[in-house]
Amino acid sequence: MPIKMKQSTRQAIKMFADNPEFTCSAVAKKCGITKSAADNIRFKYKSEIRRERDRMKPYDVEPQMELDLSQFPTVDTVKQKLQRAPRMTVDNVVDERAITYGKFENLAEVSQRFKDSLHYFLITRNKYLAPDQQEAMELIFHKFARIVNGDPDHIDNWKDVAGYATLVADRLEGNPR
Repeated sequence: MPIKMKQSTRQAIKMFADNPEFTCSAVAKKCGITKSAADNIRFKYKSEIRRERDRMKPYDVEPQMELDLSQFPTVDTVKQKLQRAPRMTVDNVVDERAITYGKFENLAEVSQRFKDSLHYFLITRNKYLAPDQQEAMELIFHKFARIVNGDPDHIDNWKDVAGYATLVADRLEGNPR
């Protein structure tokens, strides 16, 4: 039995399927709905959008251009660079991270509690986040956990928090990157 939905929802699903490069703002404008409604449709009906894309005929897709790989290093060049690079062992990396961020077990506990709170409040408020919004929030919570558990003056964590938020804001303004 087909899912019952509004005409504007069907139109938005078709618009997302036919134009994967369109932002939520563009779809909202063309379908006469709000940007947040378009964002929710894209998230909630992603399987329908995928099915609609799969129904496209192969001749509707433009042929791919041939890639010029001459600008990329060869396997031999990469091997030579790796041979000259100092050896970092897994133990060295783990020890270095423990100094900066504290014990992983403690960090994981703080991070998971932040994420559990996010999921709880989204569910109890019947909210949907677009995948990039949810991922950004979870990564921000991970950075917060590193700040709480480790060195709060480690500047990279603060820059990363700003960076994840900026990526979502840019996408919402129609400039995804």
